[in-house]
Amino acid sequence: MTSAHLPRSARLPGAAVAFAALALGALGPSAPARALVPAAAGCAAPRLDVDANSGWAQVVAAAAVVRQDPTADSESLGALRRCAVVPLRYRTEGGGGRQWYRLDDRAGWVSDQAVHVLRPAPHI
Repeated sequence: MTSAHLPRSARLPGAAVAFAALALGALGPSAPARALVPAAAGCAAPRLDVDANSGWAQVVAAAAVVRQDPTADSESLGALRRCAVVPLRYRTEGGGGRQWYRLDDRAGWVSDQAVHVLRPAPHI
């Protein structure tokens, strides 16, 4: 019997089947759960590890300057290119009323003016 012959209540959409397989562990422990989240304007929608404890952000500026400390006057440690997706460890208030995000995968901080937060980071 094909799914077309099953009653409507017995049919599952593809997304529901995939979710059920993931929930039941059919994909195995090595396959992290990933979620598609809305992207910053002009960037591809990223897939984030939903099991990670960190927040996530996508760079919206042409280049996000990574600073040593959470201030605009701090030494530059480099830059992140537009549309890059980065994990965030936590956020804090900085000078000029800005929020600053501590990067989780490298040393440094980025300003809220340079990124679009996809998943909030804890506040310290």
